[in-house]
Amino acid sequence: MTILSGIIGDIIGSRFEKRDSADENFKLFAPRSRFTDDTVLTIAVADAILSGVSYDRMIKKYFNKYPHSGYGRAFKKWASTEEDEKGNSWGNGASMRVSPIGYAFNTGGKVLVEARKSVKNSHDHPEAIRGAQAIAFSIFILRMGASKPDVKRIITEQFGYKLDKVYSYEEWGFDCSSMFTVPQSITIFLQSDSFEDCIRKSIYVGGDTDTTACISGSIAGAYYRGIPGYIQQEAIERLPPEFIKVINEFSKRYEK
Repeated sequence: MTILSGIIGDIIGSRFEKRDSADENFKLFAPRSRFTDDTVLTIAVADAILSGVSYDRMIKKYFNKYPHSGYGRAFKKWASTEEDEKGNSWGNGASMRVSPIGYAFNTGGKVLVEARKSVKNSHDHPEAIRGAQAIAFSIFILRMGASKPDVKRIITEQFGYKLDKVYSYEEWGFDCSSMFTVPQSITIFLQSDSFEDCIRKSIYVGGDTDTTACISGSIAGAYYRGIPGYIQQEAIERLPPEFIKVINEFSKRYEK
């Protein structure tokens, strides 16, 4: 499973954002479950890879086509410009959209280079770049056969994150920074038992649930084999046809 895994997390998490932990037995999908900017920009990055168009150009194209999807203020300012301005953002928006890079490229060096390239103008802050690279690299090494202990060791050694504790919204508050969301999302994946459990754990903690579930889900999709068909179908039914086309083309080219 490639990029649909993170999109599933975004859709499921969308209705819980900025809330305390959900009830343990919450329904995965509800009428208000919808895709947000996490999905739009993940599709944009995938489309850029498929078509050979620059990341910035494709991201701005999708932003203009889906302008009311919940983007952050700094990103909207950057995406609304035609010039090659840089947005010095440390937000988690860099990490939520980077999963296609972890799936599409087959050397660690290339993954790191492309991850940086995909975010360096909209999120030209060392923490945002570090976070995007860490997520893309986590997906890449899992594709290459890494175990969960491998991921914890490699990401800790290479990126300096502590991957031991999951903080709840109640004790931490709402935090959309890359330096919080990235280690939180990786840790949730490491502590999960299945793809669905990973998504549920991402919702339980509350806070920026759509992005946490998108990021952790994108990693989980590279590790757990076989997302239940009904979960995939529920997500697909909430997506525009052009998104489904990109997902299918990307999966056909890169899913192994």
